[in-house]
Amino acid sequence: MQQINAITNQDLVTLAQAKNLTITPNNRTAINLSKRVVSFVLDETNSTACLTPNIYPLSKWVANLFADLRSKNVAPFSSLSLIAENDLVSYWIKVMHFDPLSESLVNPSEWLSDVMSADKALSRWQVTEYTPDSSLSQSFKRWRGKVYSELKSKGFVTQSNAIELIIDAIKTKKVRIPQNVFLYAFDELPPLYKSLFDAIQEQSTLTELKPVKESSRWLTVATDNQECQLDTVARWASKVIDNEPTKTICIVSPDLKENRKAIVKSLNNIFEPQSILPQNGTFTAPYDVSLGVTLSDIPLFSRALYYLSIQNGVVPAEHVLNIVKDPFTTGNKSELRQRRKFANSLRDNRGIKTSLNSLAMKSGCPSKLSSSLNVFVTTLSQHPEVMLPSRWGQLFHNALSALGWAKGIYLNEVELGAVDKWKDVLDSLSCLDMHTGEITKELALKILKQYSNNTLVTPAQKNSPISVMGTLEAAGLDFSYIWVLDCNNSVFPAPASLNSCLPTKLQIEKKMPHSSGEREYEFTQQLFSRYRGSCNELYTSYIMNDANGPKKKASILDLAHAAVEPEKIIDLDIINYKQITFKQFSVNELRDTIGKMSLKANTVPGGVAVLDLMEQCPMQAITNHRLKVSNHTPNYTMGLTGAERGEIMHNALECFWGDVCKLRLKEKNDNDTLLSLEQAELNNLLEEAVEVGFFWLDRVDIDSALIEQERSMMLSTLKQWIEVEKARQPFNVIALEKSDFIELGGYKLKTRKDRVDEVIVSQNNHKKLALDNKSREESIGGAFSKSTPKSQLPLAAISENADGMAYLNVIAHTPSISGVIDTELSNDFQALSKHRYNAPKDWGQLKKMWLDKFSNKIAQYVEGEALYTPSTQACMYCVKKSLCKYSVG
Repeated sequence: MQQINAITNQDLVTLAQAKNLTITPNNRTAINLSKRVVSFVLDETNSTACLTPNIYPLSKWVANLFADLRSKNVAPFSSLSLIAENDLVSYWIKVMHFDPLSESLVNPSEWLSDVMSADKALSRWQVTEYTPDSSLSQSFKRWRGKVYSELKSKGFVTQSNAIELIIDAIKTKKVRIPQNVFLYAFDELPPLYKSLFDAIQEQSTLTELKPVKESSRWLTVATDNQECQLDTVARWASKVIDNEPTKTICIVSPDLKENRKAIVKSLNNIFEPQSILPQNGTFTAPYDVSLGVTLSDIPLFSRALYYLSIQNGVVPAEHVLNIVKDPFTTGNKSELRQRRKFANSLRDNRGIKTSLNSLAMKSGCPSKLSSSLNVFVTTLSQHPEVMLPSRWGQLFHNALSALGWAKGIYLNEVELGAVDKWKDVLDSLSCLDMHTGEITKELALKILKQYSNNTLVTPAQKNSPISVMGTLEAAGLDFSYIWVLDCNNSVFPAPASLNSCLPTKLQIEKKMPHSSGEREYEFTQQLFSRYRGSCNELYTSYIMNDANGPKKKASILDLAHAAVEPEKIIDLDIINYKQITFKQFSVNELRDTIGKMSLKANTVPGGVAVLDLMEQCPMQAITNHRLKVSNHTPNYTMGLTGAERGEIMHNALECFWGDVCKLRLKEKNDNDTLLSLEQAELNNLLEEAVEVGFFWLDRVDIDSALIEQERSMMLSTLKQWIEVEKARQPFNVIALEKSDFIELGGYKLKTRKDRVDEVIVSQNNHKKLALDNKSREESIGGAFSKSTPKSQLPLAAISENADGMAYLNVIAHTPSISGVIDTELSNDFQALSKHRYNAPKDWGQLKKMWLDKFSNKIAQYVEGEALYTPSTQACMYCVKKSLCKYSVG
């Protein structure tokens, strides 16, 4: 076959001729090439219309040719029909669902995606015989035999079968092929496709067009982490659009489904920051994101599938509240208050299952909800055991209508677009009568769910200058610039991912997709070659660090022309989302002096609380600690306060670790002691610690039953926390609730350390850690902030000359540790040199930053100099505003 390195104007003229045929691998590429040819012809001829060029994706060309031969009564096409992909799915689901030998597989239909992919691979690589190497591959071979046997009995063929028949027809001169056939953008030719094109070449001139631009400039960009990478590409795109408004950009993400939100957020920060300002409408962003969501993932339709799966009108008790408050059913808006009241009355229902009819009959059930539930249950329950798919489709529609699903509610843009897709899904189900015959409700629902899983709902494209796409979507489409994200060695080439339904040896020998590292590397080379041929300038970026440590760039980037620093290609003057957020309110900084306070022994009363209040609002620090104006405490409460729970937790942990330290024998560390304790002994220690924690609680206004519930919750939380401590590296607790004084700018301030640990990194390498117990989640990032750093933990680390520090988040169900340490040998804490915050990575420089910051603040407090930043948002709810002359609330 003749190979052309670039599509010239003469090529476009040739492709436009009616006697010629062009075949592409997919519909997207065919549409793109057609537009390119038509635009060229119209420009060259200075006309407004032209003949549509014969450019087709392979699947459409095969379908058209098959239909043409069938209409001309050419054997064997005259007695066969080409089955649609959706119809073929139903055969696989039916065979897998009713396979009596699949009992060892949990829900075999979950393998449907792998099964259909394996089927296409066998057909395209023309494999007829093989030996299975696993129970799943044996099941697949059995399923495939049954599917094709049933298709044959009904006179249906798949697309691969159709290609084989067309090859025979070409060789026997039953079909006429155009004089010139062009192949465009085929990166890979499986044996079946190669056999087809070889047969075509025997009758006509076959030319392969490869859109490759060797002159395309290729630059690499190294960024510190994912956030920096996305911020860089957003700023770069903004600069390009500002300076070159006619250019087009494609941002390629290898995992667009996972990273879509983060990419859009970064683009919004740069392109649409004004949307956060008050009294501003919505703005049209200059970018499109191609990836949609599956129909079944949209809440409106996932709820529909849930309702249809309800058996005999009976649901688990935990689902009842969701049904009562469901926003997608009739009357929710008009009965909102009544439904909430009714839902509250059901909270004490502890039944295992609840009948929807019984629910509808309850006295408090709102009228519209009661009526719709009764009609829904009646509609969905009264049907034969087996029916044709079209009957099931009608029944499902009627049941949802009776429930009032999606009626009288506001639908967003995605939901509106998905409504038509849902109708198509029901239509597809209804078209299966001749394929499946009568089926059960269970099987009809399985098919409906699979169709919903396979149906993608994409937002309307605005032909924006910036497109965000996946790796394969962008290949072959023309842009001025392409930027490929995440070009790390763990992404390009991708790890080999063998199909579980086919023998491993077979996939490697046949070089099927994703079968080996070499195969993936070849694919990566082809992919980047396509990118270079689809733009004038290619950018590829990678990250140097993530949460798991350092990252390496992909080896394919060694072929790039040059590396470029992010700062040289972006506009640093762009105000991003965070900067706009800070500046959105009018802030006037006012300085005031109330006079120096007198101190005893240069000791500042109030401790670290003074520093934290000086950061939030100096007036609070002055009124609380200098003027001694306490906050008003109400004489009523709804149970324990957060402060009381925190105090109980601190006291309980102090007691527990005190007891554990006493058990240390023969220089064993605390972690070994924990692991050596029997569970019963450990539980006794925790129960005793909780008793001590609650001993000092003086709340006679709270019922004893509630106190007992709080006690039980605290014990459960501490048991979960101790499991986190058990998983740590070996350590010793060397101090608990230790008080100390630290000097800041000539003044003494009292500090308290919740706990100090000695971590045993190795035999001769011990590290000291300052730890702070928290009853709500706290990130170590709060201590690194330059604007408002939390003071207690940094001061504890400085006072102890610690090698690291951490917050111990003692939280029910989600306990965690957030900390840093000055070594890379720790499994529990992030290395200080690897932190992502805008602060020094050297321990000495970091402590100096804290000392300077805190010393200045405490000096301002003692001297009586306060810098106020009054804000309506902050001052409106301040309990001290009557004492503050700067309050604007």
